[in-house]
Amino acid sequence: MTREALKKLNEKQMNYCKTLSALIDRAKIKGLKEENERNRGKLRGFLECMEQMELLSGYEAKALYLWFISGNRGE
Repeated sequence: MTREALKKLNEKQMNYCKTLSALIDRAKIKGLKEENERNRGKLRGFLECMEQMELLSGYEAKALYLWFISGNRGE
């Protein structure tokens, strides 16, 4: 599911999600709760927007959100 959803993202969308993911990881490591929550919200909102535009299904958006916030993505 996640691999198919990742293929639907173009380069700019992927870079934006990766940037937010890196910011979430950094905030998690440094214990910055507000920054972590803010960036998680941005990622969730971005993926929900893509879902509303029917670029992703609801399941794909949730799978990508979980994949990008996990610390062991194994890219």
